[in-house]
Amino acid sequence: MNTNTWVPVYLLIMLLILTPLIGFTQDKALSLESRIIEDFEDDPDTGESLLSRWIVRASKFVKTYLDLSDNKLKPDIQIAKVNAWPQALHGRNTDGKPYSCLGLTTSFIQQGYNYVEIIPAREFDPNVDIREFIQGKDEESDVILTKCNKKYVSDMDKIIYTDQSGKKWVSKPLVFEGRVKALSAWVWGSNFNYYLEVHLEDHRGIMHVLPLGSMAFEGWQNLTVDIPGAIPQSARYIPKLQRLKLVKFVLWTRPDEQVSNFYLYMDHIKIITDLFETRYDGDDLEEPVKIQEIWGECY
Repeated sequence: MNTNTWVPVYLLIMLLILTPLIGFTQDKALSLESRIIEDFEDDPDTGESLLSRWIVRASKFVKTYLDLSDNKLKPDIQIAKVNAWPQALHGRNTDGKPYSCLGLTTSFIQQGYNYVEIIPAREFDPNVDIREFIQGKDEESDVILTKCNKKYVSDMDKIIYTDQSGKKWVSKPLVFEGRVKALSAWVWGSNFNYYLEVHLEDHRGIMHVLPLGSMAFEGWQNLTVDIPGAIPQSARYIPKLQRLKLVKFVLWTRPDEQVSNFYLYMDHIKIITDLFETRYDGDDLEEPVKIQEIWGECY
């Protein structure tokens, strides 16, 4: 058989091989969109300040000061709402819009792997942060937790931080939409040899630490990290979409870098996410709001 005779046979074989693959790729539809997770502006509807949504806390060797109001040593770390922004985002803002960002400053008393955590949080609320238990139990250690009783015990384990004023805070992770492909944040650096990382929690409660990058630069930069496919964002069972949560950013110092008078500003946390979902008859029954509506508070 000559070469010309083999050409149509070859093409037929390749067509049979590729046809299933083409069908498979068509099922993997994407709907990629960008979503701003936090722009560090006060909420225009509720008036909520960004400083009521974020806390900062530092590691052991943070510099302290003596608070004369109660004569106690307290960590010298400050967080502030700052009237500043990346010009790459908003230009020079000649219209005078009230753009703002998150700022922090602190110092450490010795070099090493010190760190500062930047955490989405809210104030501890004993009317919300509670565990319920069955009446008639003598010991709280024997309690069987439920959602349908009238006696409560405060869940103090949720408290992650008590600030200088004595206010107690609990973690409030930012929940992502869709299946996230990348995360970015605008960060202002002052050329310190530090590095920034982001901590994400998956639906199993497992924490994933991803590097955002070095802080050895001057001014605003957009730091970006791809979300590895190995981090699960879906499950076999309904609901299939299992969203990631942003738990915190962590800024680390390096042992050979100075650790005093450091400033950092952060703005415009954004994700690139796939919002495509295959629809099916009855898919509304997997929505958390619908489950609550049908089965009630005791479910």
